[in-house]
Amino acid sequence: SVEKLVKSEKDARKLALVEDVRAQLRQHISGLNERIGEALLTPATCPVDFDGDIKGKSNLDSMRSALNDALAQAKIASSAVADRISLNLRALDAQADNASLFPDRAQLVMKQPEDLAATITARIAEHHAAEARKAEAAKAQADKAIQAAAAPADRKSTRLNSSHAPLS
Repeated sequence: SVEKLVKSEKDARKLALVEDVRAQLRQHISGLNERIGEALLTPATCPVDFDGDIKGKSNLDSMRSALNDALAQAKIASSAVADRISLNLRALDAQADNASLFPDRAQLVMKQPEDLAATITARIAEHHAAEARKAEAAKAQADKAIQAAAAPADRKSTRLNSSHAPLS
């Protein structure tokens, strides 16, 4: 019974340690989102297995040390992701004239900057090609209308001429 109480207390302390570092990571991510200006970064964006980091640790000090190391790594990783998001947001903001081409902005900012640049270039090129096709189709339709208006009407005579046999 004493052993169960000791194990229960140890599990409660372990859980409290893990919850504390999770809260610190959430707070760090919240600060990064404020810096970015949008809530684009989530704990899921930078997953950390705090429970796995303390697995096999026998005392609270070693657990605390492992959790602090994992938290530091998670903060570094999430800061790098936030920097990438900021860079990508600037790249997308530079395309304000073509903003309608990027309705999936929240997903695009997660890409690597080189991938985002390629996506921006491709979408703009596709848009210009579509606009050129529309303009060409409109010009062809206008040309057809002009030709139809300029051509003499093919009218059949309703009057009988001498080549027709007389009606009885």
